[in-house]
Amino acid sequence: MVGPFTIIRLLGKGGMAAVYEAHDTRLDRAIALKVLPPEFLHDESFATRFEQEARVVARLDHPNIVPIFTSGIDEGIPWMSMRLATGGNLGSLLRNGRLQLADAVKILKQVAAAIDHAHGRGVTHRDIKPANILLDGEGNACVADFGLAHLLERNPALTRTGVLTGTPQYMAPEQALGKATGHACDVYSLGIVAYEMVVGSMPFAADSPVALLMKQVNEPLPDPPDCTIPAGLLDVIRRAASKDPSHRWDSAGAFIAALEMATRAEAHVPRARRALLAGAVSFTLLVALGVTWYNARQPQLATVERSALIAPELPAASSLTPPTDPVNPSLAGVPTVATPRRAPPVRSTPVEPAVESSSTNVVAPAIPLDGPAVAVAAEVGAVPERTPA
Repeated sequence: MVGPFTIIRLLGKGGMAAVYEAHDTRLDRAIALKVLPPEFLHDESFATRFEQEARVVARLDHPNIVPIFTSGIDEGIPWMSMRLATGGNLGSLLRNGRLQLADAVKILKQVAAAIDHAHGRGVTHRDIKPANILLDGEGNACVADFGLAHLLERNPALTRTGVLTGTPQYMAPEQALGKATGHACDVYSLGIVAYEMVVGSMPFAADSPVALLMKQVNEPLPDPPDCTIPAGLLDVIRRAASKDPSHRWDSAGAFIAALEMATRAEAHVPRARRALLAGAVSFTLLVALGVTWYNARQPQLATVERSALIAPELPAASSLTPPTDPVNPSLAGVPTVATPRRAPPVRSTPVEPAVESSSTNVVAPAIPLDGPAVAVAAEVGAVPERTPA
């Protein structure tokens, strides 16, 4: 028993507090009970500040902030009773690997709304991490432990022993160096959480908390080992996790708005696959252009090749117009017989020229009626007369 609550089981334990599932005997309901170590009460002002912080956080009325029902100190043990989240926390969900981008953005958007609501009322969380992001049965997120880190940070006992409040894996550089912290430290931690959600692993790891804090201070956010997220998305997260608080997004909401815009622009395509796809598309376009050019040139090339290699066809013999017969001009235009002629024998008697009459009839020349003269007469359709020898 702790106060009026019956402890059922341990839900989780951190360096500064433990969370139990408990039963409220007065109201007969299940609750989450946050219990702080009793050694905090060694500071005489702790009890007063504990009550003050509990009242401030109780005024944060937002659907994505775990409400505090009541708080108190029972037998030297400080405690807070809160709403029980039946879906566990984000840390348990991430043990199964990275989330789908759409699911990650949905949760981050709800967490950012809770952070901005608290910042608007002067409350800084200072310990944003997956274990403090609780999920209900429908997968909606609620942020727990608002104000607790601030309460512990102001504990003189912790200051004297050099203890830093927060979680090294998600702690902002200025917080790791013990400098004054503001709302920007929550934006940084949310950026680290976003990286883990979409990549599947925390960006920094080391063998000791001190070495881990030095990485938070000095090393930039590393590239994912297998290019699991688009470049534009990673640039948005890098700005949230900037080492200089003034270079981060002005608010958690601005960070998530940019994250949503980058998600839509990148269309969920990883950088390596997008580069490969772009190369394949470029190659395909070049091949298509080459084929198109070749096909456009092909008819011309074919015409040139055919004209160069194929001899022109000769027209039919019947379509040829024979030249003017030098012997008898009247035979011009009359088709010739395809059979070749024998050359006429050379004669000593000169050939008399053709005699034209006043009529339109054509008179055949006086040629002896032997040898080739018969063939010529047959061509013109005239029947020569034979004279007695």
